[in-house]
Amino acid sequence: LFVGRASFEKGLDYLLEAVAMLKIPFKLYLVTGGPAMSEIHEKIKQLNLSDRVEVPGIQSYDITRDYYAMADLVVVPSVWIESFCLVGIEAMANAKPVVAFRTGGIPDWLVDGQTGYLAECRNVKDLAEKIERVLRNKDEAKSLGITGYRRVEEEYTMDVYLPRLIKIYESAIEGRQTRDQVMK
Repeated sequence: LFVGRASFEKGLDYLLEAVAMLKIPFKLYLVTGGPAMSEIHEKIKQLNLSDRVEVPGIQSYDITRDYYAMADLVVVPSVWIESFCLVGIEAMANAKPVVAFRTGGIPDWLVDGQTGYLAECRNVKDLAEKIERVLRNKDEAKSLGITGYRRVEEEYTMDVYLPRLIKIYESAIEGRQTRDQVMK
């Protein structure tokens, strides 16, 4: 499953190239829409993936959650510096393992080998190998998903995350006030 905007920086073209390399049966769902849709549809045809890729388009969160529920894994192939990437957290909150490119803030929440796998950014072969590993190993995939779910519960619920964020803002404000006083 891929959830996100259809644009170059989200790496859909890399994902399609990676799944074209898979040696096992699969069905890829792209819950997406955006400026690169025509290129995505063309790439699907070019790689002969029309029978293995479904593009339901942009969906409400309730329907997207149904896609999370049926997915074996969620792929986050972003090629730009993601600051956080909510899709990965949503996947883990739904007990799904994540395979993603190692870029930006993604390694801050995706613990390689524990909640999913990190592939080297823009390395299609590495991405394909990590996807195939998860798809071949159902028990491991389930374990990765459960560990991801626990990580979300421990680190990213509103009760845990919001107080940390407020503390960061308060510290920044305090630092600025201190700096302003010193400069006077």
